[in-house]
Parts: sequence; C-alpha cells; structure tokens
Amino acid sequence: MDPITFIVFIVLIVFLFILNSRISNIERVIDERSNENPGFIVKTEGDQLPSVEGKITSMAEVFPLSNKENSSLNSGSSFSDWIRENWIMKLGALLLLLGFGWLTTYAFMNNWIGSEGRIALGIIAGTIFLIVGAWRIEKYQNQGDVFLVLGSTTILLTTFAARIYYDFFGPVVALLLMFMSVVFVAFIGVKNKSKYLPLVSLILAGIAPLLTHSTSVDYIGLFTYLLVVVLGVVWVVAITGQRSLTATSLLLVFFYSLPQFFSNNSELLLFAYLFTIIFFVTNIISIIKSETKDIGANMLTAGMSGIFLLAWVLSCEQEELKSLIIAAWMLAFAVAAFLVFKKTGRKEPFYIYALASTTMLAAATALELNGNVLLIAYAIESVIVPLSIYLIMKEIAIAEAFTFLLIGPAVMSLGAIFSYASQSDPFSREFFSLIIVTSALFGSGLFFWNKAKEINNKECTQVNDFWVILGSGYLYLIIWIFFNKVFDGLDFAVTLSLIIYTLVALSVYFYGMWNDRKGFRIYGQSLLGLVFLRLLFVDIFNMEIAGRIVTLFLIGTLLISTAFLEKRRPKINN
Repeated sequence: MDPITFIVFIVLIVFLFILNSRISNIERVIDERSNENPGFIVKTEGDQLPSVEGKITSMAEVFPLSNKENSSLNSGSSFSDWIRENWIMKLGALLLLLGFGWLTTYAFMNNWIGSEGRIALGIIAGTIFLIVGAWRIEKYQNQGDVFLVLGSTTILLTTFAARIYYDFFGPVVALLLMFMSVVFVAFIGVKNKSKYLPLVSLILAGIAPLLTHSTSVDYIGLFTYLLVVVLGVVWVVAITGQRSLTATSLLLVFFYSLPQFFSNNSELLLFAYLFTIIFFVTNIISIIKSETKDIGANMLTAGMSGIFLLAWVLSCEQEELKSLIIAAWMLAFAVAAFLVFKKTGRKEPFYIYALASTTMLAAATALELNGNVLLIAYAIESVIVPLSIYLIMKEIAIAEAFTFLLIGPAVMSLGAIFSYASQSDPFSREFFSLIIVTSALFGSGLFFWNKAKEINNKECTQVNDFWVILGSGYLYLIIWIFFNKVFDGLDFAVTLSLIIYTLVALSVYFYGMWNDRKGFRIYGQSLLGLVFLRLLFVDIFNMEIAGRIVTLFLIGTLLISTAFLEKRRPKINN
C-alpha cells in the first residue's frame, strides 16, 4: 500500500470514530432530556434545525461541542477535548497538508519548480498559515492554534529539506529561521492565553537543532541557542504561570547535555552553571509566589536541577575543584530548602531541596574519602543532617524523614562486617567503623524516639523503633564477633555473649513492665526467645560438656532470678 494511501485510510478511520462519538453524544443528551421531561420531543422540518417541544433548547444543549469557541473553557480543557473541538477544521487542515504535499511532489517530479522555488514555496505557505493563525486566534482560539502550529511546522520541514537535500542554508541561518517561526507562535500563544501553544513552541524549538544538524557542528553555538530558549521560557512562565514549561526546558537542556557527560568537555561548564542558576532562582521564586497547592512541576525542576548540576561537575570539572564547587552548591540548596519552608510552610519542596543538598554532601565526601573513613563520614553525616534540621526547623516529622539517610551507611557497613569477621585483629579499622555506624543507628533512633514520645507522635515513634532495633542488632553482632576473636573461638566467648544478650533482654523487659511500655516488653521477650533458641538448637551441640553446664547454669540462674523482680500489682479492696 502507498504511504499516502495508508495515511488517508487512517484519517478516514479517525473521522468515522469521531463522527460516531458525536452521534452518541447527541443521543445521550436527548435521552437525558427525555428522562427529565417526558414531553421533550425533538422535531425537524425540512432543513430547519431541531427544536424542542415544550421547552426552549439552545444548540449548545443538543450539540455540546459548538463551533463557537470560548477561550476560558479551552484553557481548562484537556488535550483530547482540544482534538475533538472543531475536529472538522482540523481534519481539513490535515487533508490540506496532504494535498499540498502531493502537489509539490508532482511539481517536483515534473520539474515545474526549481530548488529555490520549492524552498520559497514552502516558506511562503508556512508564513501564510502563521498569518491566518494569528488572525483567527483572536476570535477562534482553537482554529488559530491549528494554523499557527501548521505554519511553524511547514517552515521547519521546508528549512530542513533546504539544508539537507539542497544545502541551501548554513546551520546558523537555518536554525535562526526555524527559531523565528517558533518564537512567533509562542508570542501569539502568550498574547492570546493559549494553553498548548507555548508547550508546542518549546518542543519545536527543541527539535530545530536536530533538523539543522547543529548538534554536531558547534556546541558553543548550540548551548547559546538553548540559553536563549530557556530565557524565553522564563519569560513565558512569568506571564502565563505555566510552570511545567520550566521542567520541560530543563529536560530539553539535559537531553542535549548527555553526549557531553562522556566527552569531558569543560568548555561548556559555564553554560551548565548558568542553566543551574536560572532554574534554581526561578524555581524558588515560583514556589514562593505560587498560590496553588499543585507544585509537582516545581519539585521535578528542583530535583532534576540538582542531578543536572552533579552530572556536569562530576564529569567535566577539574578534580581539585569538584569538592569545593559541590560544597558551595550544597549550601545554596540547603539555604533554599530553609527559605522555601519558612516562606510557604510547605514540606514537599523542602524535602526535595534538602535531599538535593544532602546528595551533594555525599558526593563531595565520596570525592575526598574512601574505605572505612568514607563509611565513618557517611554515618556521621547521616546523624548531623536530621539533627540539624530538627534544631533549625523544630519539626520532628521532617527531621525523622531524613533519618532514612542512615540506610546508606547501614548498607555500606555490610562489607565491613564480612571483612571484620575474616580478620584476626579484634581492634581493626573495621571494628571502629562498625562501632560508629552502630552508634549512629542506635543514638539517632533513640534521640528522635524520645522527641516523638514527648509530643505523642506514634508514626515517628514507630519509625525510630526500627533504627533502635537495627542499631542494637548491629551491636549484638559486633559483640559476638569481638568476643570470638578475643577468646579465639572458645566456648567462653559464646557463653559471655549469650549472658550479655540475656542481661539486656531482661533489663529492657522489666523496664517496659514497670513503666507500662509495651514495646519494651515485646523487645525483651523477643531477644530472650532468640537467645533460648540459639542456645537450645545451635550452641549446645557445639560446646564441650563443661561449657554446656556452665552456660545452662548461668543463663538459667538469670532467668530464675526474675521471680524476685516481678512487679507487684496493687491490692484492690472489695
């Protein structure tokens, strides 16, 4: 099947689908009217429009999609609604474009028009479409959108063909010609408060360098072009408030930056910093001034700007400057997080900027340190960050959320545990690094657990219970490995470890019982159960007979002694 025939076939299918949808819509409206008013009857006489007996009905009630456009409704409609509205006109525009393509193809095949004439014909046609769109959009916004996009697309494709097939334009001239048509569409869209034209213009502006092959010629010129596009987006967002355009432009810049991450092109770092400053400042202002609750686009921009900056610095910046630059931006993002929260009271942007700042801190630390020193630094930072947030913000929920940074050193310490277990020195570097990680887990969890308990925040308490339990688990593991190294794997090491576990379990259990703390009682009971199971099914069979006797007597004595520590219940007088 010929490609053009196939396109026409698809267009006819879409036409029939839309026509069927409109007929069903009309039938639905008539049925609803009939149910509301049994006397509702639609009459037609000759070529007259339907009239409703017993009730005056406007055409808008029978045909929900009228040709009369309302810009306010159009701005709030979805893209599917935009497609359905004035669908006959859009279908005609598509057929006109196909017919124009066939005409020019036939003219080219018969050499009616030379190469210059072909190029001029396409640019003139695109310009006419732009003029018609600018004229129609003032009264019929939907129609104007179609003609404007059609005109700009025609100019882009004509310029692309002129450069690729006829080598008529240089890359700079071709890009400038495309950009002028796109800017015109964006300007008209902003002037007439169009919802879709600014986004379409941005997409066309992003495609233009690909059509002119500017990406493989002059990267300085390409990023200068992108800088102009981004500044234009900032202007559009300032006027229209369409904050999603900022995130889209950031994605566009990120796309063209990807090849540079693998080429170590330090010449473009200045552009990367300029882009970051623009996105950073404009996004902060947008969040502070925003009066709506929907700030998803701002959060996306905040997160992506941090990733964008890190990618450029880590791949292209000089080694001796990487840590310093990342640290400076870390402070900027941290200050931004604080200011946004103080000005707006919103937690979501604070989380994003604070997380970006923390990520930069981790990156700067990784550039300067390694091994066990890096593990210790991460553990300390994972405590300092949530603690600092709590001391500054006085918000336990926000600070508690950042305790999840402890997952990083907890996972990294798994390698240190295996390394420590395979060594003979009980006081190796891994031992001290594990002690720091354990203290971070246990201390951070216990601190925020107490703070959450003071304000009776059960959700925060449960989260910090996890850190306390995980930290104590690390501590038990270190105790087990340490004593086995000190006593060279003798039975006494097992006995001493189990006795310590038992004493801790009993202490926690009775503390919970005396203070009516259910969580402490459950923790103590669980630890006692694990000690009992370990002793009964594992250690008993691995010990010498003397070790078995001593261990069983000692632990049994500890458990029996609890009978004298039972909490007395108050007597109730009948």
